[in-house]
Amino acid sequence: MGEHLADLKERLWTKDFFLLWQGQLVSALGDVVYSIALGFWVLKVTGSTALMGTLMAASVLPRVIISPFAGVFVDRSDRKKVLG
Repeated sequence: MGEHLADLKERLWTKDFFLLWQGQLVSALGDVVYSIALGFWVLKVTGSTALMGTLMAASVLPRVIISPFAGVFVDRSDRKKVLG
């Protein structure tokens, strides 16, 4: 079992995969910073915490609602079609 995991790790962590992983990490971090900055910008411009909260909820709500269905869809679909 240990040899299998070591072999898998060796095949997975290539230079290309690591660069892709780093790019995704930077992109996700940028999305979070953008969401927070947008919320504070709305607060500064309008002075309304309710509007800021509504914006934050509106940005998170689609992910919360769609994620369970998307997970089931992706699990049941052909990997090549999903990634292609």
